[in-house]
Amino acid sequence: MLFDFTSVQQRIVQGLAAKSSWADILYYSTNQRLIDAIAQEISNLAQYDEYLTRETKWSQAQNTSSLLLQATLLNYKPNRKIGSVGTQQRFSTSQTFNASYSVIVDIPKYTVFSDGGDIKVSTTSSNSLLVGANYIDLDVIQGTPVTTNFVVQGLNYEEIDVIDSTIENSNYEVYVNNVLWTEISDIRLATSGTQQVFQVINKPDFSGIILKFGNNIFGQKLSSGDAVKFVYISTLGASGNILASGIITTVESTIYDINGHTVQGYCSNIGPIEGGQDAETAESIRTNGNQAFQTGDRATAEQDYVYLLKTQPIVFKTIVWGEYEKGLDDPSYTPGSYIAPSENMVYICAIDNTGSTISLASQTSIRAFLNTIKSPTDIPSFVDVEMIYMIFNITAYVSDRSYTLSQVKSNILTAVENQYGLAGMDFHVNVDYSDYTTYIDSIAGVDHHDTTATLFNKFSFQTGQYICSFTLSLFPFDANSVSIWVRSHSDTGLGLAGWVEVATDDGAGNLVSVSPYVVLNTSSINYSTGAGTLTLTDATSLPHYATSSPTDYDVKIIYTLTDRNFQLKQRWQYIQYSSEDLVVTTQYTT
Repeated sequence: MLFDFTSVQQRIVQGLAAKSSWADILYYSTNQRLIDAIAQEISNLAQYDEYLTRETKWSQAQNTSSLLLQATLLNYKPNRKIGSVGTQQRFSTSQTFNASYSVIVDIPKYTVFSDGGDIKVSTTSSNSLLVGANYIDLDVIQGTPVTTNFVVQGLNYEEIDVIDSTIENSNYEVYVNNVLWTEISDIRLATSGTQQVFQVINKPDFSGIILKFGNNIFGQKLSSGDAVKFVYISTLGASGNILASGIITTVESTIYDINGHTVQGYCSNIGPIEGGQDAETAESIRTNGNQAFQTGDRATAEQDYVYLLKTQPIVFKTIVWGEYEKGLDDPSYTPGSYIAPSENMVYICAIDNTGSTISLASQTSIRAFLNTIKSPTDIPSFVDVEMIYMIFNITAYVSDRSYTLSQVKSNILTAVENQYGLAGMDFHVNVDYSDYTTYIDSIAGVDHHDTTATLFNKFSFQTGQYICSFTLSLFPFDANSVSIWVRSHSDTGLGLAGWVEVATDDGAGNLVSVSPYVVLNTSSINYSTGAGTLTLTDATSLPHYATSSPTDYDVKIIYTLTDRNFQLKQRWQYIQYSSEDLVVTTQYTT
């Protein structure tokens, strides 16, 4: 039976026409309009009922709110906005970052820095600038701290609404009568009636959250008049990503030394602050919810591990493999054969929002988490990420003069970040020449373009010696394409201007000096394998040489592949573009 307007109308007319009492008056115009109005409402009601029915179906729902309500049934908690993070927000009492302060300077958690405008970052822990130190590098998250206070009624399973769509996904604290309580995934998982725990529930439209407390059986119940304080980071999400150094240069908070005296502070981010994301989309929730349901709380397969690892706040991207995949990577491997060192090993490469391998402390925490859900025979083993950076040099031509050159450049910068930045890429994702050239062609305002892409890896000198032994990630590469640059950690805030070129290759595999630096004549590089060694026999010309050690420098080796397609060779490799090195030029076609 159909419930569109015409079908409903026809059924009403046919039903009334069959009654003798309606035979003479059925087709009066006023009656016809009444019938049409009734048919329209019945049709609308049927459509609305169909809409509601569809929204209850996980595979068909279109509204994020419908999926948010159903996600709990699949043991999945969608992400709210995620703030970008960085580990190198530099602070000093010296405007030039080269002088120390006479006493210790306290830098509390939630100290705020900004770009002088709307983009602000906050420290995620308490720190101190020590006597004798010229500066300190701080861990920060994009956003500002917000404190809200509530007085509760003392109900069973008391719930508190916090209305703010900018509440960061994982950086918040709850205090009850000034005592810090612990978050739990579900209040009914509390192990006693005295456990001081709370649950966070997303509101169906991501407009805020609900704080839920216990009932003295599942978690401690709140008492009437208890003071609840909720401290959180209000973040911009994806629009708060800071792609260049030297942007966050204003100290917003008042800083004091240990004697209580106000301190004039200076700051600058010496690296990007990235990884910010907006609240999860409907399709992302649908995909991840299915995976959460299939995985449950047990890690038995590769995708189980990947999903469960990503539920950990510190893990931004990860890849997992085992004996089978290790065998596939070895061309001499016979499927099903025994590989002694790899049996029962679960290899994990995981990075945080900065693109760095997660810390040893985080690895220990994740091991403890996995111990509760993995097979007893699985042995987790963490592998460091091998980050490969692309240098894009883009000259874009604009024929449509309704676009300004600066507008097209901005479009390119945003598009490249979205596609080839840390968040847009992933493990085991290759970059083909045809893909990135076609992608740049599609950017608004670009008529055509000339784009070159080279690669670089970062390395370090040995402790106590200006010697760098390295193996480049991808190969073979072109002779005469290798250049080696060095930058002091003190000059990171200078961006590209901080790098100095110390050596190039001579086309025959030898690394030769770039004046005034002196390279040992046995320094060399193998174009086929990427292996090489750089030895500086005279490093006195390096910036800050007198006050630095070899490990205070980064070494950047730039090279051009023979193949314009960038095909990763190892599972733990990760490729992304370098925002610092990106060069974009725009000009109108003649």
